[in-house]
Amino acid sequence: IAGELDPQAIYDLVGEKLTEPFVSNALSLVNGTACLAPRAVARPHYILLVDARDRDTAECAAAAIEHCLCSNPQYEYARKIGQLGPVAYEIVDQLLERYLRLETRRGCRLADIKPPGLITHSATLEALLNPVDRGTPAFRPPPLSL
Repeated sequence: IAGELDPQAIYDLVGEKLTEPFVSNALSLVNGTACLAPRAVARPHYILLVDARDRDTAECAAAAIEHCLCSNPQYEYARKIGQLGPVAYEIVDQLLERYLRLETRRGCRLADIKPPGLITHSATLEALLNPVDRGTPAFRPPPLSL
């Protein structure tokens, strides 16, 4: 997605100023596929999408990400004064496959797709959370011609 992997881009909901490299570094604490997305709702927060086997694993991952994000002074301040809620989580089975399928449907070549750590487009987030597409294989091999 254009702009989602721009390492110079700064994203914020309430002034916390997160960058792709900073978020990717935080996500390195997660065992497995994960990404973070902003939620501009009544109490803004970030949501961790994680391909985890159980809620305990996902909850621990969200807590680890929250701790790491608090090393950013603007994020920590926004949390301290209540402008931002804590990192929430959503378990998304086959997260990487779903992202790859989404991007190929948008016309991207598989070799050009680089999954971001920070999902900044709400349409991408909603597509990844859409239960209708869950369980659909990411790729189907072409039929064999004889």
